[in-house]
Amino acid sequence: MPGGGGGDLPRRRGTADLPAVRAARHPAGRGIDYQAEEPLALALAEAIRLDGDLTINLAHLAFIDAPCTRLIMDAAHGLAESRQVRLVCSAAVARRFDSSGAGELAGIGLVTVDER
Repeated sequence: MPGGGGGDLPRRRGTADLPAVRAARHPAGRGIDYQAEEPLALALAEAIRLDGDLTINLAHLAFIDAPCTRLIMDAAHGLAESRQVRLVCSAAVARRFDSSGAGELAGIGLVTVDER
């Protein structure tokens, strides 16, 4: 939903937020965990069907578990070589992606944001 506060939504430049991930948020509100796998997978599938590069904004999350990290990495890895995935993350979430090998995958860029 345009202008919404869902900072953890996959986005494509010039498109509205994908509301399916709002349901994927952790009960504490600042993370996503295994309970979010299905809505996260649906939102990623929807975003991947669109043309162009993909930006997944996780900047407002303080936590993402290993299964959700892997789900995002697998989706990014499965994109055509001509497409790029940009993960916008807090330092804590970026560390999770780094430790999972995201930096070694072609086509994935990690952008760490300040957690104010």
